[in-house]
Amino acid sequence: MTIKVELTQQELSFILTAMEVHIDECEPDYSLDEINAFEKLYLRLLKSNDALFTPEELENNDAEDDDGVIDLDFFTHNDCEIDINMTHLQEKLKIDYADLVDALGEPIKRGADAYKVDWEWAIEKDGVVATIYNYKNGPGYGYSNVGPSDIREWHIGGYSYEAVEMVKSILLINGIRT
Repeated sequence: MTIKVELTQQELSFILTAMEVHIDECEPDYSLDEINAFEKLYLRLLKSNDALFTPEELENNDAEDDDGVIDLDFFTHNDCEIDINMTHLQEKLKIDYADLVDALGEPIKRGADAYKVDWEWAIEKDGVVATIYNYKNGPGYGYSNVGPSDIREWHIGGYSYEAVEMVKSILLINGIRT
């Protein structure tokens, strides 16, 4: 049985911090052989969350971040595995590749086995899943001299139009108007 629980970044950070403290204090002789699937997930999440909140920071909601980083509370394929199975076109988007990389990091490169899609991003925020991808306009589809920087029309995929709204809000927060 699989149970999906949606947590905010702050809630997730609190749980990870509490688990880390528990392991450090209660099980100092912890062996990697004893790690179960849940703990492996915790370690993977811990690895992708460099700056966890401490319980003191969570109690003080007025505390300001002085690192200048805006917490956008979304994940990409670079952070964790995102199930994009059965997503489909929601809207087309005219945007530069460099802007996408600035906002979302490096894409998944499909390589020589690509057919219709050569470069793709997977994004998840609060249970909404989106993809941004080129479609039938890259080397996998026969345009051998085309690189990602040559592509101006990208596709936004998802399960609903919420994917488009999420992508546009993430881009806008990054200073990119579409």
